[in-house]
Amino acid sequence: MKIAILGAGFSGLTAGYELAKAGYQVEIFEKAAQVAGAAGGFKRPGWDWYLDYTYHHCFTNEHEILDLAKEIGFANFLKMRPETASLYLNKQQPDNNDNPLFQYLFGQHTKSYKLDSAHDLLRFERLPLLDRLRTGLVLALLKFGPKLNYYDKTLAKDFLTTTMGRKANQELWEPLFLKKFQHYYHQINLGFFWARLRRTPDLSYPPGGYQALANQLALKTKKLGAKIYLKTEIKNIKLDKKQFILTGPSQQFRANKLINTLQTPLFLKIGGMILPTSYRRRLQKIEYLGAHNIIFASRQKVLPKTYWLSLATPASRQNPGSNYMVAVQQTNFVPAKHYHHQHLLYLATYTNKPKLFTLKDKKLAEEYRIIQQAYLKYGQPLYTPEFVKNKPDYLTPVPNLYFANMELTYPYDRGTNQAVRCGQQVAQKMIK
Repeated sequence: MKIAILGAGFSGLTAGYELAKAGYQVEIFEKAAQVAGAAGGFKRPGWDWYLDYTYHHCFTNEHEILDLAKEIGFANFLKMRPETASLYLNKQQPDNNDNPLFQYLFGQHTKSYKLDSAHDLLRFERLPLLDRLRTGLVLALLKFGPKLNYYDKTLAKDFLTTTMGRKANQELWEPLFLKKFQHYYHQINLGFFWARLRRTPDLSYPPGGYQALANQLALKTKKLGAKIYLKTEIKNIKLDKKQFILTGPSQQFRANKLINTLQTPLFLKIGGMILPTSYRRRLQKIEYLGAHNIIFASRQKVLPKTYWLSLATPASRQNPGSNYMVAVQQTNFVPAKHYHHQHLLYLATYTNKPKLFTLKDKKLAEEYRIIQQAYLKYGQPLYTPEFVKNKPDYLTPVPNLYFANMELTYPYDRGTNQAVRCGQQVAQKMIK
């Protein structure tokens, strides 16, 4: 029984690992020159750890990836509770962050607020006390309650405004929904918001970076007999007598079963014609935003203590950083010694119209070098009520064709733990 897997990200590698353990003949096909997919990383001279092209971490309650790492001999994750905050305009009581890149990106009239706990919420001066109490009660009910089918059909904007109040929604949630989902924010369902609240404030990070973890998983998978073809883009998929024919750059491959871990639009381009017309049209209705990510390297931190800074400031031409969703000071989590004592800052957002980011100030550009810009076209499915109706499942109408891609992580945000879970679950369905 030969099983082909499209994509060598964490979903594809995990599925391949589990199936190879069970004795199946596995072949994994990856377009890039390395494994890890969207969680891939790179090294620069003097670095002993990889840096992810786009920021990643996992939460300490995400057991699938942590348990898998232990199983393949990749333990000793970094674990800590880094400082997180949200940045707002505040001309009356601004913070005194005099870092030149910070001021260029966000301006001088900003203030950051910690919003990690109930205590932080009670101290959040931008909301009246009654609204803080009301908001805290609703958050507790969502965080500790089960997911209800009602959440899939209910718009987050309407629910949050009704239950927490208009002021609370405008101050706490609307700025972040706008940054993440742009003009689609009013279409996002409550299921997405509920899943965000299930996270813990404690984070983990694999030693060496996610690329190192993926390399180890690939090595273990190959030792079990699986084959991984890098720089091998599958350009066409056909069915012939119940076998899948995969056309690569220079040869064809055959498989009895096929797992797709690519984003759905990418699969539709190469294999959409093997799907029933009605199913294909359903998948084509799913909408996405791209993920744009910039990495700055410098000798000093831009954010003195904060690891994760959500940007609740309104978009502004004067302060280009305000157009982004989040700033992540990687070296407030991972020690700078692993990056040759350079401090690294991510600036990221979701957009379908990415623009190359440049620092026009020559001196600033020398002190804070842009070392990487990445754009993932299908970075985030839009979690709308319609998405729930149209998203794929592990099983498809085509016998022996399975999906295990990021669209299946709903209601959770895409991430490496969700990818590992997808890989494990699709393997379990095939082994049964």
